[in-house]
Amino acid sequence: MTIGNWGVSVVVSSYNYGRYLREAIDSALALRCDPLQVIVVDDGSTDDSIDIIKSYGSRIETLFQKNQGQVASCTAGLKRCHNDIVIFLDSDDRLEPFAAEEVIARWTPETVKVQYVLQAIDNHGQIVNTIFPKYPHGLTPATIKKELLRASVYPATTTSGTAFSRQFLQEVMPIPAGYGCHIDDALNAISPLYGDVQTLRKVLGHYRVHDRNVTAHSELTVERFESYAHEYSERARYLADNCERLGYDLPDNIIDNDLAYREALLAIAVLKPDRRLPLLWPTLRASFNSILDPGQRMTHALWAIILAVAPRFLARHALAERFIFSRRSRLAEFVLTCVWRLGRLTRPSSAAANQSANDRLPPKREVGMSQT
Repeated sequence: MTIGNWGVSVVVSSYNYGRYLREAIDSALALRCDPLQVIVVDDGSTDDSIDIIKSYGSRIETLFQKNQGQVASCTAGLKRCHNDIVIFLDSDDRLEPFAAEEVIARWTPETVKVQYVLQAIDNHGQIVNTIFPKYPHGLTPATIKKELLRASVYPATTTSGTAFSRQFLQEVMPIPAGYGCHIDDALNAISPLYGDVQTLRKVLGHYRVHDRNVTAHSELTVERFESYAHEYSERARYLADNCERLGYDLPDNIIDNDLAYREALLAIAVLKPDRRLPLLWPTLRASFNSILDPGQRMTHALWAIILAVAPRFLARHALAERFIFSRRSRLAEFVLTCVWRLGRLTRPSSAAANQSANDRLPPKREVGMSQT
């Protein structure tokens, strides 16, 4: 059944993930949506991926190319898409059958993106005791845009947890060369400039945690968090360049308002080791000024305090609890989930949040070009 006459195109990008690929393709084909288009782009795999892809015959559209990376794979797949809504699904992830229905039910002509929650799974597809992101309550397109223009970031997720407007993607892709951020960071950074970003606080897919994950390493290293800090800086630079072109004003040194960036710097100081205490106040300020629920802000603040003042062995343990899914204790995940759920007790009403956000939304400068 199609709601609102919206169709979905799923682009499965794959490189040497044959052991997971069939689950990803099957989950895309199982989406309850009509019209539905499934495109699989193989980025030069050398394992059994090609045989797996060919076994689906005409049920899917295929594209085989030399190894060029995720951005090139998604860009090539986008050129084949003919439906209004596009999901870039990593080949080690999978979608719930009802994901398309939920996205379409929220879609409007002004929507450029619908983001939703992912449940972590392990190598064997078994549920890991983690869901993410734990979106704060009351996120609206207006509050998201306001937060983006304040801090260069807002609560968002990976491409597998996001459905994009094809029109938006065609306008901004390919991502220009020279930006050191991933495709999900780049698209998340600019999408609120082009239309509404809707948030569904529902699990509509699964994110696989395994030894080859880019974002779920099993070790805590300085290089890992330096990479994060660099990516966040590049994301802010990409946003700034787009804002300059589209006529939006941004604060000076906007990256200092990015809580994730401040936390990455604090993590680096823990691991080097380096002086930690001078980083505490900027991190606390970024936390308390963020769009997160009060309980989430307090959790981030307490975590920052532990990293800044606790003995290093305890600070390292706090890092592991947060950044290594496979080592996260059930107690830690239970506490985080309770904080997420209790946020509804302290959030303003949706109507009040909408009005307040609209009243405070930074104005866009008038420029000598039209915007879409």
